[in-house]
Amino acid sequence: MKVTTEELERCLVLVTVEIDSKKENDILQKAAKRIAKEIKIPGFRPGKAPYNVVIRRFGLEAIQQEALEKSADDMIQKALEEANVTPFARMDLESVEWDPLVIKIKVPTEPKVELNDYHEIRLDSAEVEVADEDVEERLKQLQETNATWTPVERPAQLNDTVTLAVVEKIDDEVVAEHDSLDYELKPVEDETLEDSIEAEDEAELEASETDEVEAE
Repeated sequence: MKVTTEELERCLVLVTVEIDSKKENDILQKAAKRIAKEIKIPGFRPGKAPYNVVIRRFGLEAIQQEALEKSADDMIQKALEEANVTPFARMDLESVEWDPLVIKIKVPTEPKVELNDYHEIRLDSAEVEVADEDVEERLKQLQETNATWTPVERPAQLNDTVTLAVVEKIDDEVVAEHDSLDYELKPVEDETLEDSIEAEDEAELEASETDEVEAE
């Protein structure tokens, strides 16, 4: 078996496989015997009809087709190994010729990427100026986010987080109870914060059945 390769464009390689006459005759003989075994030929036992009789009966083209179906894959695989060509995708059969048997296939190979001298590439980095005020503001945010709340024994003050026990009533009927709600005290216009720990208060809200009431 003779194998040659030709580099084509778009990462394709044309692989040409030429089979010697002895090997070609051998695969044709075996193909004819398989046909004679599968299809009965009058006057001969299955698989015993002579080669020339099978040719006259079915034609040389049928025998060649049978030979390719059974032997081509193996021959092509051996040719690729010999040529050190690894398919990257499905191969295409380019042509088949007989006497001698020559098979040509187009084989897609892995794309090759050639890098230029990228070591000379430089990118200018933009300088970022950060003011001291921005740093202080960010640090303050982090402190507030990660702060630990400590219980105190004094009246509630602005920015404290208090725990509320809330009872929701409609017409003096209790509809919901919340034993532990965390709430951050914020400034309220025209109001003062004089509530102490354990203080109780009531608020009346008017709402329809479809209204959503949210505490802020």
